[in-house]
Amino acid sequence: MKDYDTLDFICLNEDCRNTIPFSVLKIEKGQTIICSRCGKKYTFDNTLIYQIKKFEKLIMAVREAEDILGNTYVGITVDGHEVKLPYRLLLTRMNTLLTLNIGGQEFSFKFRVEPLNT
Repeated sequence: MKDYDTLDFICLNEDCRNTIPFSVLKIEKGQTIICSRCGKKYTFDNTLIYQIKKFEKLIMAVREAEDILGNTYVGITVDGHEVKLPYRLLLTRMNTLLTLNIGGQEFSFKFRVEPLNT
């Protein structure tokens, strides 16, 4: 596992809203993530760490499959017609987010990775 910041989220402090980068390895070690702008502290419990680690593994598996993505599609059926979207196109045009409900509030984590080359 890599110890560089591959994920980020937006600070929950309404007056701040700073982007906070972090790595899974840092939160696994029990480190508190601190917003560099306002100083708000974030601590992750084991359930949240588990979910974030699974998310990171999913993204890394997709990255490892990059060489076959040109032959992979996502099919969407609308009114009986199927549209095939190249999976590779989706990965080059969209951000990858994990949105979790934490304490009744939606919290989105963005996976920070360069888009795939088309």
